[in-house]
Amino acid sequence: MIYRIAQFFVLYIGLFVLSSQALAAIPRFQAGEHKKGEYIRNGVIQGGEARKAFSFQDLRWAYGAKKGIERLIFEFGDERGQSINTRPGFFQVNVNPSGKEVLIEFTQIVGSRIDQKTLMKKLKSSPHIKRVKMTYDPEDRGLSVKLLLKNHVGVEVFELPAKAKGGRLALDIKRVKI
Repeated sequence: MIYRIAQFFVLYIGLFVLSSQALAAIPRFQAGEHKKGEYIRNGVIQGGEARKAFSFQDLRWAYGAKKGIERLIFEFGDERGQSINTRPGFFQVNVNPSGKEVLIEFTQIVGSRIDQKTLMKKLKSSPHIKRVKMTYDPEDRGLSVKLLLKNHVGVEVFELPAKAKGGRLALDIKRVKI
């Protein structure tokens, strides 16, 4: 009996140590308000602020062929769809270590003017993005956008200043060598 208890504790402590190491292995970053030129290949980038509610208004896309940087700008409004002069709502960007998948999650979203079909249309000329999947859950007030990529990439995430027009999140994507 004592032998079984000892086995249980050894197994429990071993699993605890392994799970702690696995959690610690995921780098975490805070999104800034300015572009720094630092591209993340693995980890979680978070930012934004907690407020009552936001709405997803638009996605703007641009590609700078000279530098090979693709920029996505997510624009948000208040719960009625009006422009805001604040930071975007809380977000989390997960960059898969394989470098071929980026998951962007937003909370406190009560509505969206953009759907899956519109996102795919806006990103069809992308040199880095193969497919995009968007899910919106009005009950949980969550919006997820998954970017499935053609190449290994690095990602830089930053909030655009809220002086003139707030509620914008920029995501720069750049091909990286392995």
